[in-house]
Amino acid sequence: MGRLHLNLLLLLSISLFTVQVNGQWLEIKNYFRLFGDPVCNVNTQWLGGVSAYPTCDGKGNVLTLTVLNIGGSSPLAMTPQLANHPTLDTLYFANIQKGITFPTSDMTNMTGLRNVNISVNTISPSTVFDFSKATSLQTLLSLKLSTNFILQSALKTNVNFPLDFTVFTKIPSLKYLFLNGLTANPTEFMPIASINWPSLISLELIGSGFNGTMDPKFFYLPSLKSFTVVNSPLLTFEIPNNLYDGSLTTLNITNTNCGGTLPVNIINRSITRLDIRKTAISGALPSPFLCLPPDVTNPNVPTNPKYLFDKVFTNYNTTYQGLCIPNITSISPYPLQINSTITLSGNNIAGVNGYYLIKMSNTVGDQVNINCIMVDGETIVCTNGQIQGEGTLNIQIFNGNNPPPQDSIDFAYQAPLILSATPCPTLGGNITLTGYDLVDPVGIQENSGIVILGKRCENIQIIVPYRVVSCYYPPGIVSNVPISFKVKGLMSTNSSVNFFYKAPYVISSNAILPNVESDLIISGSDFWNDKDLITVTIGPNQINCPVSLVNHNIIICRFPATPYVTGSMSINVTVLSQSSQPNGLFQFIDENLCPKSCSGKGVCSVSVGFCICEDLYGPACTQTPIQTAYELETGTPLLTISAENNKTQLQATLVSVIENGAETLIPSNWIVTQNDTYAVYNWTSKMIVTIRKNVADGSEQLGGLNYTYPANSYAYSVEYTNTLMPSPSLQFKFSIKVIPEECEVPPMTLAYPTTDNSSETQSADLHWSLLTQYQTQWSARYPQSANVNSGYGSVKSRVLSQTGSSQILLVTVLPGTAQQEDIFETRFEMDFTAYQATDSRTPGGSCKGSSSEDNRWKIAVGVVVGVVGAAIFAVLLFYIFRQKTKLDETKRLLDKKLAELNGL
Repeated sequence: MGRLHLNLLLLLSISLFTVQVNGQWLEIKNYFRLFGDPVCNVNTQWLGGVSAYPTCDGKGNVLTLTVLNIGGSSPLAMTPQLANHPTLDTLYFANIQKGITFPTSDMTNMTGLRNVNISVNTISPSTVFDFSKATSLQTLLSLKLSTNFILQSALKTNVNFPLDFTVFTKIPSLKYLFLNGLTANPTEFMPIASINWPSLISLELIGSGFNGTMDPKFFYLPSLKSFTVVNSPLLTFEIPNNLYDGSLTTLNITNTNCGGTLPVNIINRSITRLDIRKTAISGALPSPFLCLPPDVTNPNVPTNPKYLFDKVFTNYNTTYQGLCIPNITSISPYPLQINSTITLSGNNIAGVNGYYLIKMSNTVGDQVNINCIMVDGETIVCTNGQIQGEGTLNIQIFNGNNPPPQDSIDFAYQAPLILSATPCPTLGGNITLTGYDLVDPVGIQENSGIVILGKRCENIQIIVPYRVVSCYYPPGIVSNVPISFKVKGLMSTNSSVNFFYKAPYVISSNAILPNVESDLIISGSDFWNDKDLITVTIGPNQINCPVSLVNHNIIICRFPATPYVTGSMSINVTVLSQSSQPNGLFQFIDENLCPKSCSGKGVCSVSVGFCICEDLYGPACTQTPIQTAYELETGTPLLTISAENNKTQLQATLVSVIENGAETLIPSNWIVTQNDTYAVYNWTSKMIVTIRKNVADGSEQLGGLNYTYPANSYAYSVEYTNTLMPSPSLQFKFSIKVIPEECEVPPMTLAYPTTDNSSETQSADLHWSLLTQYQTQWSARYPQSANVNSGYGSVKSRVLSQTGSSQILLVTVLPGTAQQEDIFETRFEMDFTAYQATDSRTPGGSCKGSSSEDNRWKIAVGVVVGVVGAAIFAVLLFYIFRQKTKLDETKRLLDKKLAELNGL
């Protein structure tokens, strides 16, 4: 068993010994051998031949020594051999009949002694405690010296035994000092200048017979928490008025000549145990004492705290007892905050925790009891009732009087503050308000609600109590008006934000013929329904387009005959006082994108970027698709479309995703679900690729608008989600290949917007492409619209590289707002169709070793890294990003790393 550390408690009886072993308190009665502790053979000459109970460490060094029940006619003498033992930590001597004396020589080697506990049964005065040579006890922590007052009582004697007290006044390590039944020598209370007790925690002097005057500075020893000086009726002192500046928690001065008056705030601070009975204290009893409960002032009822005093005060005596009058002077913070604590200040408001009741009541009938704790007699800190509104806080003090003394104070919570409000659709809809001190979890109650322009916002839902609510507001267009949010009678502050309907939002328009007055059809949202309140202007010169029809989502205006200009211009729609964002969605018909102006069989859509056809299809809405077959891979989203009995094929597949410049190649372990017409590929639930064969003519909604597709076409859709690590920059690479592969770039049509500078063509956005092999014309369309972040956005596609009939396409996703925002989700697609070629073309010289079967493009597999924020792959993304080697070497390292991760 490890070394025992003996911690001596105050007021130990001579037959009970308390020690602490490994943090557990044990009671050892009349013996000291604990649980097989190693026992050392102590030289009995150390104690004049008396047997002892030692414990020692593994090296045989004595650590503790216990001597019990020693009789005889003379004091027990400690010899120099024991006194100079350097490893001795604890001495415990109990029931020593005639006392104990220490050696006459200096105990200079007793450098480790920390605990001394000695009790004697001497019945006649003699020098039983001689510590005159103990001048080297500078490590002492605890000293307890006592006489058997029980035996003295039985013998009807009251003998105090002399002790030279000065030897212990200069021990800076001393923490606990207990002297019982020992006459101080000298008897005059020691001057404060002679004391060096920076560590003293507890001082107990019982029946020591001190006289003279005690310096009040004793109460302010830096570490002192317990001060007990009792049965010294000749000792004179007064309790200082600023006693709370010290660290005392216990003050017992029973049967002393302490005089003066009791400090007003003596129980307002840290003192929890006070005994001033049989003293000369007089005058008025501080008013907090009048509010104490009976149990706390009854010596026979165990409570903590405990305050004991005699009925000798002018306002508390045998014939008159003053009244407890609580008075709350302030409540803070004011106004109250929902999540703050509540601090009450005043007089006589909290003598003892648990003996008072504090209740809050507001003007709408809510009531709640709150939990509080006393800081001092003048301050209480309470939990927050969170009942909001205005009302009264009441305190009742349970001091035995009926009815209990009480007092009240008014309170008010902070008024609601709205920090943000989402715009409301002009057709009416839900708005979300965020702020502070909004609605509690119960919801809207009496004298509460949300009103805007005299109309109530209905169906209020609590999203986050006190912070976020939503409600339904009816249709309208009047914006920038205050929100009146009333919570239990309190109206929202003037610092709250105003209410707005959504501004008009332009999604798309049809391209216009130059030099011809034409109807411009604008699609979008929140256009309202009154054409007299709407204006439409085009471009920086604000060309007016008079509105002829509007129905919330569609505007038709008459655009004047205007000469052709390349590029795009912004459509500005203003509804009452709100305008749409800059958009670049006006264009004249570009024959490069919409050949023959869609042949009168469709609409040239600016947002989609090509003709939206009605009956016939193709770039000019003049063609009908031919029958094709298709094949899918099981682990990789690779689409192969075959025409003319597999004589020519088109292959399309996703190659990689690029997040913030870090490229991740797609893996070969996609989970696929498919039937006869579509296949859904899922990669870690963060990326989904859907390949669909369109068996009939139809339309697809993308970016807030519809575009049509023909039967026997194929859609390739990509959905991406990464809410953990949104990307300010998001791109995707695709491979588009026509087989048989051609080594030279074949004649093909790449639909770029017309520009004033032909050198800009190669970097322009690709809208669609055509490539003919044999009798088949392969068409690929790349819509410019997309869904981004639960709203609308766009994608820009361009040819990154081309080798023969194979292309690497780079698709960049853009948010739909003017402000740059991180992208956490998107959906876009492209489609592929085979048409009958007008002119047949035999592919150019095939690359060496190619065939229609062998040259099917296959994605390199096995490279799985952390796209879309999967935590296990994040390290590999970082790994890729830092590599400075060639692409082939990078791929080899990634393959190896994947194998390690998958335990292959």
